[in-house]
Amino acid sequence: MPGNEDFLNASKIFGSEDALGIPLIRKEEGRGAPRYLIPHRARIRTEEEVPGGAVHFFLEDYRFEAVWKWPARALPYLKGVGAALSPDFSLYPEHPLALQIFNVYRSRWCGAFWQSEGVHVVPTVGWSDEASYPFCFLGIEEGSTVAISTVGLERGASRKERELFVSGYEEMLVRLEPRMVLVYGESPQKLLPAGAYSSSAVRTYPSRWKSIRDARRRVAEQEEERAGQIPSALSG
Repeated sequence: MPGNEDFLNASKIFGSEDALGIPLIRKEEGRGAPRYLIPHRARIRTEEEVPGGAVHFFLEDYRFEAVWKWPARALPYLKGVGAALSPDFSLYPEHPLALQIFNVYRSRWCGAFWQSEGVHVVPTVGWSDEASYPFCFLGIEEGSTVAISTVGLERGASRKERELFVSGYEEMLVRLEPRMVLVYGESPQKLLPAGAYSSSAVRTYPSRWKSIRDARRRVAEQEEERAGQIPSALSG
């Protein structure tokens, strides 16, 4: 059984279309974009009560390492929501390629495993630099809906980090020709060169921090509005 004493999950091997054996996450025809994304292990009601969502893993890796180490434990939660993005195990340019390939393998393995258990899965795509291109897009069928994150790119990211994102994003569009790109964070169109065009549809979802900032801004605006009404009320 994967995840007990089999910590590499080697007892369950999924179909692959490449020489590295990266598991293939099958394209799911006819499914629209999730209505919302929720972070892994966030409290939520079942799919029947709050329909249309999907679990995302755009978190620090240690927060979802368990879905690889003990894959069966995550199934009840994922089945309760009904849909998930595959895990976003990190790829960094400074990491050995062997480690990056392993993280791609783990992401696709989890997605293929969840699909085999009836969970609707959208493959998450990540890359580091050009050295990752030969393997980071494997295990995803052309024309699939895919998911990425742009969190941190507009604020705090270096010029080099933004360039690596743009280069990888453009490479993804060429290699996968995705039907739709689900984006956790700001639209990638803001980062692409002027005049860049893609036939892929883009659906954005606000990050947790953007939701918090927006909520704080609304509260501040309401407080300012109430403060401005106090003098008029007293004068009346």
